[in-house]
Amino acid sequence: MFYDDVPLIHAVIVFAVILSLYRLTTYLMMKSDAIENILEGKPMYIVKNGLLIVEDIKQEKYSYDEFFAEMRQKKIEHLGQVKVALLETDGNLSVIPFSKENIKWGLPIFPDNYKQAEEHIINHNYSCMLCGHTKLLNHLADTCPRCDCTHWAKSSLKCENN
Repeated sequence: MFYDDVPLIHAVIVFAVILSLYRLTTYLMMKSDAIENILEGKPMYIVKNGLLIVEDIKQEKYSYDEFFAEMRQKKIEHLGQVKVALLETDGNLSVIPFSKENIKWGLPIFPDNYKQAEEHIINHNYSCMLCGHTKLLNHLADTCPRCDCTHWAKSSLKCENN
């Protein structure tokens, strides 16, 4: 289009081909879930009911550091506040928190608190550092019933932002 010796019709043909390919792919995506999943991807659950979905994390689709940073930006302090966290196909993280009345004990996500507990406190909840499962422990050497991990952090319940 910038040169006198190149006709304008070439640019029109290029635009028409690109527009046609775009319309074809959107049509195919509407007709086939498989094609849509290949081209767009699928949303991925990161948290359900305050528990990390370990399978996706183990496949290294999303790291703890990335996830915790996104959660902190959304004013989340621990996983007990999170009903659902979903990684959308566009890369954004959607978070649906529990209502204030339904917040439960959960894995802390701030660096100062996300560390392995060194001493056991009786009648205190602990969260598995791998999957977020939270329970009262008899000993810090107990195994997580959800993921067989033995690394526990002190759970959090209170929230400064609520």
